[in-house]
Amino acid sequence: RFKISLADYRELIGTCCNDLAYCYLCTYPGDDWQLDLEKAQGHLRQCAIYIPKTEWLDRYPEFFHTEAYLCYTRFQVENESGSDLSHFRDLLSMALDNMDKAVALYPKVGYRELRDNVELALREVENRIASLTPN
Repeated sequence: RFKISLADYRELIGTCCNDLAYCYLCTYPGDDWQLDLEKAQGHLRQCAIYIPKTEWLDRYPEFFHTEAYLCYTRFQVENESGSDLSHFRDLLSMALDNMDKAVALYPKVGYRELRDNVELALREVENRIASLTPN
């Protein structure tokens, strides 16, 4: 009898979860962006269950890109409502770290563009924090 284990398909399932997360992120800005961000985050969590983050460094730059894009999109959404600046710095720092890893693995133009956008946003947030800090 032929038997297939889930482990045989973990890479395929993890990659599909990442792709679903990315698709939900591509809907921003849309009517249901809050729900889409939650779904994207959930699919990315599932991706990390099937393919642990410790394995991403070897050959999954797109996973780092998706996680960075999620952080950056969350920043864009929350920045509209003026949320906590330290939270923004954390989101963008995580996004920049992920994009550095993605670009190191696969330096394509789209990855470098997102990395540059994240770095610029992080500098702007850090400047806003510095302007609010008393000397």
